Amino acid sequence: MSTSYLRIRSERKIYHLFLCLTFPGLLAGKDVWVTISGHLGSKDGYATFDPTEFKVGDMNVPVSLVNPTLQKKLAEQHDQLKLPDYVGDVRVQNGELVMQQK
Repeated sequence: MSTSYLRIRSERKIYHLFLCLTFPGLLAGKDVWVTISGHLGSKDGYATFDPTEFKVGDMNVPVSLVNPTLQKKLAEQHDQLKLPDYVGDVRVQNGELVMQQK
């Protein structure tokens, strides 16, 4: 699997991540669009992402089915989610990413 396209759009306090994934053997090399929407935040000096919507193509997938796996993957990337020491909080405000200093 490879990511051939990534787009991020914010709408109020929700971020939408649009991923185009290619599964070479599984789907004869066809692209599959995956959309993950959710809330971006911070906790204990690390960025957090809480999904509110998950789609594969046009098909909605219940967040409750996806969230445990997503949170496990985020935990595996824990070190990469560390915020710089000078950042106290991360939030979305008026459609923009806002970082608050400590």
